Amino acid sequence: MRKRWLWMGMAVVAAGWMTLGAPMPWARAAAAQVSREPVTATDINDTVRIECEYVQKSFLATGATATGYTVHSWSQVNDKFSSIPALRQLVERVQQDLRVQNAKWVTQDGATEHYAALEGTAANGADVTITASSLQASGTAGQTLLAVREATSNRGLDTLSDTWQQLANTVAKIAPSPQISTCIDGFTSARMGGVQAEKFVQKALAAVGAKRVEGINTDLVTSISAYSSAAPGYILTNGQKMNLQVAVHYDAYHQRTNVLVGTPILTETY
Repeated sequence: MRKRWLWMGMAVVAAGWMTLGAPMPWARAAAAQVSREPVTATDINDTVRIECEYVQKSFLATGATATGYTVHSWSQVNDKFSSIPALRQLVERVQQDLRVQNAKWVTQDGATEHYAALEGTAANGADVTITASSLQASGTAGQTLLAVREATSNRGLDTLSDTWQQLANTVAKIAPSPQISTCIDGFTSARMGGVQAEKFVQKALAAVGAKRVEGINTDLVTSISAYSSAAPGYILTNGQKMNLQVAVHYDAYHQRTNVLVGTPILTETY
């Protein structure tokens, strides 16, 4: 179980996500940088299309039923210690582009850390969290970060590409090279663990030619990270490239096995 929490912690660190009411002090965690291999893609939409097809192909190979997806963006906006009004303006720019309604705001104004975030619903029905955070460490000018999370449930995967592209284009207007992670979640009625779960995960890896990098396999949870050149994006873990993570976990309450497939890393708990 300790290993499971380690992987979950990696996901949160990589995404730089902060939830309303529980802001994560991002300066105390190093965000993983997403690098990209040279591809024929000529713009951000082509890159999104390639990576969207990549994660969908991997998930569909498992035969699991999709229940939703999450698209998560993390960006460094500047090297300044921004005020609360400035952070609210950043959040509002994203809010307007995504047409987020029913917004609920949370702000935190400290001597060395400022935080502004809202939760609401996008025009496409997704639950949206937009967070702008700025911190000034001793002797530094400071930094400002922007994190955006869109999550859907009970919707088909045919909307994933549009959601992903819209978020990528929106954030790119504010900060260069947004770091984006995407996760598809679903389930299978079979109860799996151990060897059976690992064979199940291998289906997802084989579908995109991904090779295992590292992972865990217990009776409770199986989580495998892998890399394939089929997608341009990747992060480094222990010096190795990684752009796919697949996890399965038995859900005793619903009596089913939950399945998550993400690129380049899972940012959702499991």
